[in-house]
Amino acid sequence: MEHHSLIACEHCASVYRWHSLDPGEAAACERCGSTLWRYSGLTLSSWLALAITGLILFAVVNTFPVAALSVQGMTSEATLLDAVGITWRQGHYVVAFMTGTVGFVIPLLQLCVLLFVLAPLSVGKLPFGFTTVVRLLGLLRPWSMVQVFLLGVLVSVVKLAAMAAVEPRVGLFAFGALTVFLTMLSRLAPAAIWRLAERRGVVPVHVPDLDTDTILAGCHVCGQVQAIDEAADPETTHHCQRCDAVLHYRKPDTLARTWALLLAAVVFYIPANVLPVMRVSSITGDSAHTILGGVIELWEMGSWDIALIVFVASVVVPLTKLLSLGFLALTL
Repeated sequence: MEHHSLIACEHCASVYRWHSLDPGEAAACERCGSTLWRYSGLTLSSWLALAITGLILFAVVNTFPVAALSVQGMTSEATLLDAVGITWRQGHYVVAFMTGTVGFVIPLLQLCVLLFVLAPLSVGKLPFGFTTVVRLLGLLRPWSMVQVFLLGVLVSVVKLAAMAAVEPRVGLFAFGALTVFLTMLSRLAPAAIWRLAERRGVVPVHVPDLDTDTILAGCHVCGQVQAIDEAADPETTHHCQRCDAVLHYRKPDTLARTWALLLAAVVFYIPANVLPVMRVSSITGDSAHTILGGVIELWEMGSWDIALIVFVASVVVPLTKLLSLGFLALTL
């Protein structure tokens, strides 16, 4: 089965036959040079073990305190959920909702969905509602922002350390470990899960008839490559034969939508860097900081490593994306 299935390049849509690789090998697209797939020593059982470990760490993170804060002989501890609750009670409802959603609810759902899918597959069975659940996982993955949440926690700890004695607790170290495991699990995209199911022989593999009257398109959800009538309108909406996801030979109005999203991002990028993103209240007064102001303060406090991470993640990466997308959109 493995040697007859096809795979489409996510970047240029070139189609290739899938085959096994040896350790250290990777298959690259001949047309655009993108990596199609690479050898992975992780088996289905290994992915399941990672998901179980991630769920255990998630429980530890939200059970044990992240840090202990000591001010004038008084010590207080808080878990991440406690911090979200305090933010809510102080009236910052939007911040509390967003933090709780992307830092708690979505990562928990992601881990539960992975366990729900991988556990039956590990014993050669297809889980109930496999198609819908895997598609749900694809919707959750972009919004699981534990890495960003961890960066925010580290910045807060450093800021508090300038005003009081801060001691890291078990929850903070578990949070760092959870971030590592979730980053590893992020490699398990929906198409990769479908590939694991193919190897178990629990889902069908449709190999299209490679003739000159059809064109081939790959499903962005399950990776199934299938034939589309070349005589049909390129912007016609099709559905995947295997998972029923919407399948486009060419997505309609892609350039117009790209420009609309790009211009909207530019509009929001300006106030995001000009207006304050954090306000610190203490007995000495209130202070507000922009992103660059916070980076400079972290640098002056000696936390140059965190300052560099914040600068790259908040300034360099977004600006690079805007410039790159703008250049590509102009040259098309």
